Amino acid sequence: IVSDKDGYSAFVGEVENFCIGYCFGPNYLRHLRDAKIIVTCNPSGWEGDFRLWEAFLSGAMVMVDKTVTIGWMPNPPKDGKHWITYDPANKKDFMKKLRHYTDPANKAETEKIAKKGYEFVLRNHMAVNRVDYVLNEVQPKLAKYIEDPAKRAILKLPPK
Repeated sequence: IVSDKDGYSAFVGEVENFCIGYCFGPNYLRHLRDAKIIVTCNPSGWEGDFRLWEAFLSGAMVMVDKTVTIGWMPNPPKDGKHWITYDPANKKDFMKKLRHYTDPANKAETEKIAKKGYEFVLRNHMAVNRVDYVLNEVQPKLAKYIEDPAKRAILKLPPK
């Protein structure tokens, strides 16, 4: 329970790094399916993990702490349109946002953000999108890089 007076219910869990099998327990997928809002936080020491993308694909509205690196990706999600960001050091603002999006008067807004986030990730952030990015963006840069005979030698590629 986040707050008895607010009446929120919550499932709180922690992921073990490098876990095998059920990282969240056997009911993880049920919790994703049943959630209307999923609050996730980036791991300490780096940004981004599988939980963020699973949260989007659950169809729930996603709240995540502010990130930097996701803005470097092609087609980054937009705060307020595809997800809601929060500052983990500002509990007052976080609770204000949580109250706003759980208020029945704002249900349509919450559902709209959830739907837009879900559709956005399906269009822009699936495995096929990553492969497409590598083939269209990284591969030409790598091909140009290995034109240099010295770099070919470092990579143990045959001379051209």
